[in-house]
Amino acid sequence: MCKDLQMPITLAIADCQADLRVIGFMGRDALNETYRFDIQLISSTEHPDILALLHRDAFLSYGRFGEGVHGQVCQISRIHDGACVSLYHLVLMPNLRKLALVQRRRIHQDVTAPQLIARLLSSPAVGTNACRFRLMSGFYPPRPMRVQYDETDLHVLYRLCEEEGIHFRFEHEPSGHVLVFSDDPASFPIQRAPIRFRHNGQTDAPEAALLHMAERLAMPPASHYQHQSRRTASPLSPGSPEEMSTPAANQPFVPATYSGSVSPQEALDRQHGIHNLERLRCERREVRGQTRLCALRSGEVVQVLEHPEPLFNDQWLLTEVTHSGRQLQVLRGADVNDTQAILKAVLNDPRAPAESRHASGNGYSNSFRAIPWAIPFRPSLRHPRPAATGDHIATLQRDSAQEQRPGFRSIRFDWQAALGHGSPTHSWPAAQAASDELYALPPGTSVLIRYLGNNPERPVICAALGPADAPSGCSLRLDGAAIAPVDSIRLASGEHLQITTHEGLILHDQMTTLHIVPQHILITAPNTTPITASVTNTSVSTPSAGHPALGDLRLTGQPGRDGEPLADRIWYIVRMDQPGLQHLPRVAAEDILFEGRTDERGHLGLDEEQCRRLADEYRQTPRALCIIHPGHCLPLHIWFEQSRGQGERGLIEINNP
Repeated sequence: MCKDLQMPITLAIADCQADLRVIGFMGRDALNETYRFDIQLISSTEHPDILALLHRDAFLSYGRFGEGVHGQVCQISRIHDGACVSLYHLVLMPNLRKLALVQRRRIHQDVTAPQLIARLLSSPAVGTNACRFRLMSGFYPPRPMRVQYDETDLHVLYRLCEEEGIHFRFEHEPSGHVLVFSDDPASFPIQRAPIRFRHNGQTDAPEAALLHMAERLAMPPASHYQHQSRRTASPLSPGSPEEMSTPAANQPFVPATYSGSVSPQEALDRQHGIHNLERLRCERREVRGQTRLCALRSGEVVQVLEHPEPLFNDQWLLTEVTHSGRQLQVLRGADVNDTQAILKAVLNDPRAPAESRHASGNGYSNSFRAIPWAIPFRPSLRHPRPAATGDHIATLQRDSAQEQRPGFRSIRFDWQAALGHGSPTHSWPAAQAASDELYALPPGTSVLIRYLGNNPERPVICAALGPADAPSGCSLRLDGAAIAPVDSIRLASGEHLQITTHEGLILHDQMTTLHIVPQHILITAPNTTPITASVTNTSVSTPSAGHPALGDLRLTGQPGRDGEPLADRIWYIVRMDQPGLQHLPRVAAEDILFEGRTDERGHLGLDEEQCRRLADEYRQTPRALCIIHPGHCLPLHIWFEQSRGQGERGLIEINNP
């Protein structure tokens, strides 16, 4: 680690007056990935308002010439609450992470890959001027349909860049950061000064910054999935292997005839083939190194000199850089007990790399991965397209003369109308009809849709379900898929049922009854006071098995409503990936959703608005919520199952009153 005490590491947070000093950090940035920097800070301010720092812009500086990383504060938590000095953990990430918050179903029609990227990044959450394109030399024709099927916008962005061979990187300034997209190797910036290899016995000269560089001789696995070519297979011609006497005989060479021009489809197929080959070459080279040069970033080209292996004295493209820095001198003058506790937490941080964990002293160092600049970079295929399984319902639309394709019909999916994306001004998505009878169905017919190869961009009309405009008083959707109206339905744990109707409903199981009318929801159960909640929408999502009712919750010593109440007990409802008291130090402050103290009957004391918010949170992430009280940390869905009883999770009946 570079022992340069004249190079302070600082963190500047917008509109922050608190005394926060950086004691160490570790971060990773790579091509076609969002970066993340974990920063450890100390503060002598007594109980600063750290939650107010969330979602603020910040710039981490760790170089002599302003090198650093800009991002947003997405997590912050207290690690050690000392008598004089406290330790905090802060996570810095780009605005791009906000595209991963919501999964969507929507269809993008007649757009090119760069246009779709720009559309995804036009979200207000990402900000204006969030990206730019530089040296886009590829061929990207508009496609009739690009389906986003239960994917976040960030997943679509990753998948699109991987399929089309487009790379992106971040450029940082103290005032902001921007995404740069390109498909040309000439777009990567070149470091002006070369990096010289440091030989044994050489003094710590700044220009001798390359500490290690070697190639790992291994055969890494190829991409996790193969992007399917849009080229269709041609039928066997005369003289094919099937007609030859010897099964192992090669096909005869047929020279290609010069057609004078290349069709757009042929040009696209050639481009995909070239990109696939370049991707395989990138995945077969793995060169790693270590430096102490603060200016290194992924997506930059560096010149290596004076390496004992001549093949390494070349220009290299950095595909990944892991940064780490430390300045323990900020603890000088602090309380001894606080210093010992903070040093123990910093040195034993599991997020830090092993070499940094055992390093001594202060300063900055990094490790990197690189490929020869002569090999065009193509991202690995790490984000496959989600599989579209099961049956889906759609409605046939009227085709114009320009939109008619042999064997295809225009359709509107039911989920398009539900999400408000069902009225494009130019065309509807097209699905292939499985038979001539289905192709001849009139517009307005409700049809059953399945997918070839589970590919959401290859819908097939499999059956007719009847006229779509037939009156129906109630429509049901189970986990997003439409189902026929029934008198009763059984919900498994984690399933969600959505009911849309313009009339009132009565939902009841063996223990609880819900009367739902446009004015209110009335919940009644044995040995409880009826609960009424006003509503303003007649489209109601019913609680699934184990879903919280719109009433207060109660802590008891034994599972069930009849257990001994836990009175005057401090409780928390938090969001955590792994349940368990041992994981509490990893819970960020924004993940603590509710807290309080139970009354004499064990009730949490949630008001109507808090109950509604808890129901919304549980509906989105039912497996990630936990209820915590002294000595206990239990997932909320398990707590509901224990409290509600086995009989209540069985049958939900749906009747019109």
